[in-house]
Amino acid sequence: MFLTKVYREWKLFFYVIIVFIAGQAFFMFKGIENVPFFLYHMFSTPHAPADSVHVLLVNTPHGYFNTNKLSGREREMLLNSANYYDESKQRNFQDPLVMTVRKRIAPIADSTELAQMEKKLVNQPAAFDEFPAWWLRYFNSIQGQRFDSVQVISTFIRPGDSTDNISGQEVFSIKSTDK
Repeated sequence: MFLTKVYREWKLFFYVIIVFIAGQAFFMFKGIENVPFFLYHMFSTPHAPADSVHVLLVNTPHGYFNTNKLSGREREMLLNSANYYDESKQRNFQDPLVMTVRKRIAPIADSTELAQMEKKLVNQPAAFDEFPAWWLRYFNSIQGQRFDSVQVISTFIRPGDSTDNISGQEVFSIKSTDK
């Protein structure tokens, strides 16, 4: 057996493997998502085919911005943060992390500690007011052109569709007050 051979030839590595297995078993038991590969439920159901895909489009005064011009990191930061804002907007700006913090912290902390943890870990509704201005500053800093106004639109597109007559829901629209 593999572990027997490792134990005989390299005891330190054997103990590292045992600690990893025990730690992973603990995390799986507690439902803590530490390494997605080891969480079977993430990969256990087939995905149904879809005829359209949800996208966020950035509409500038010059037309729709091609986010594929950005690096992967920049595109993810730009669009994932806008998507998070959109989801929060649909929940009346209540951070989804609130329930996770309460579920995991409440059993081990009193109400004062829980309130402090929520204040430090969870976005407060007032923080969302500042997001569109931050987003526009970030957008202008990464794409090399300065826009005074942009509109982010949430919509569904089918493969091969044109962006000429896009209809969707506005996530936010911002006009810069900076000159």
